[in-house]
Amino acid sequence: MKRRTIYQFTLSILAFIAAGSLTGCTREAQQCASGAFLHAAALPAQLSAAGTQETSGRLSDERAHALYAEHIGRLPEDTLYTFADLGMEYPVMLEASQTFSYGEESPVQACMACEVYCYKPDGGQYLGGTLDSIGTAYPIACDSTGLYEAGANGVRRLIIDVSDTGWLRLKTAEAAYASCDEDGNASYTAERGGETIEISAARYQQLYDRYLSAAVISFDQASPANIIPDAALEVLKQLEAASGHRMKTYISADLNRDGAEEYIGAFAENCSWQFWYFDPASGAARQLPGMSQGFDECSLALIHHDNETHVIANAYNLMGNNKRFSIFAFRDSQLQALVPDCYGYVRQNEQGEILLNVEDYDGAYDPDLDIYIHHTWKDTYLYYDSGVYREYGALELSEAQFLRYDNAADILSDIRAKYSDDDIRFFYFLRENGVVHIQCCATEPDGWISFFYYTLRVDGARLTGGLEHYYDGRMWSSFSPFEATYPTAP
Repeated sequence: MKRRTIYQFTLSILAFIAAGSLTGCTREAQQCASGAFLHAAALPAQLSAAGTQETSGRLSDERAHALYAEHIGRLPEDTLYTFADLGMEYPVMLEASQTFSYGEESPVQACMACEVYCYKPDGGQYLGGTLDSIGTAYPIACDSTGLYEAGANGVRRLIIDVSDTGWLRLKTAEAAYASCDEDGNASYTAERGGETIEISAARYQQLYDRYLSAAVISFDQASPANIIPDAALEVLKQLEAASGHRMKTYISADLNRDGAEEYIGAFAENCSWQFWYFDPASGAARQLPGMSQGFDECSLALIHHDNETHVIANAYNLMGNNKRFSIFAFRDSQLQALVPDCYGYVRQNEQGEILLNVEDYDGAYDPDLDIYIHHTWKDTYLYYDSGVYREYGALELSEAQFLRYDNAADILSDIRAKYSDDDIRFFYFLRENGVVHIQCCATEPDGWISFFYYTLRVDGARLTGGLEHYYDGRMWSSFSPFEATYPTAP
């Protein structure tokens, strides 16, 4: 079976990960060592007069555009990118998903976070690292000596360096921070060779002045969908002042149905994602329950119900199967974690269905190793009723019960025709929302078993949905921590 070659390739990837070549929390690990900083100072006006790095690949710099053409061709349509000349043989390419309006006289679209791509003649284009401003509304900037991240009381200069393997990587060249004790006495530190040392105010100001003289990275093709509104930017500043951290992502909605929007922001501290709530009408800021484990990334989204709007917080790693979610909702006039810190990833699709995605390694059974392998992603279905989330559990049907659907026998015949070389067995599951799963277990002569399933829908006495796509893995009656409700068998 051709499916098997995919699983064998997956084994080599899993072995690579197990050897320690790929690790999580890489982006946030650099931020965790940044130290404390203040949040009251506004960005000095000098930076707005320093000029901007405006070399958008869509408008100018044909050479840079040609170097990165293959990578640009794979970008989603709304991705922002530009180029920066750091005095190297080849320019670097910077990508951002969000920008904000920076400057008063001639405002530009700057960013607080972006990915940096490098070019190598014998390696093409590849990710060299990420940039993340220390403070809200402090733009990423550059000059011929490197790229800058900054905040009210800290600044870092990063360079493109050649690693031991010969690849170009983003590396912190120097960093300096300012802090105050309870009596208001200022102190200044720097990071050198992995150690933190005390420096003078003059040395701190010297590095900060270089940031103020650098050119702001500008994305002149930004569309309204990419731009953080000025009102939201002000809220993010207030959330930073309250929490002591720059929000890495945020979402806003009228959560308490009072006619005005409230905000939830998220940031990672020691790789653990924390959440804050802010109400612009009252000025109240409050910390919400965070995630108990460390994750690389976090996303915020909304679930819309008839009379309520909830916020989903999904935290996940870029590699591996660990991910957790929380759902926030108003209760007793306060935003609370209605579902705190549970395993999985929740989303609402275009049809309004609430899906919980879980991961496993159960796409195949290898008889030689006597283990289940192959990374799988499986959806189950949730619903919200009387203030509680529940799962549409999957009731296992007998074959006789499944064959009561008018076209069930034809569907099984079509599946057998696809896998005629294998000994294939079927199991059947029905959910209360009308979803039917056909679990397939295809055994090859040497004992190798592939597990996959088709998802169909009940439409009267027939099943609809087709067999164009299958999902890898093994189906179970329930995948969630919620109470499951089950249908009556046909």
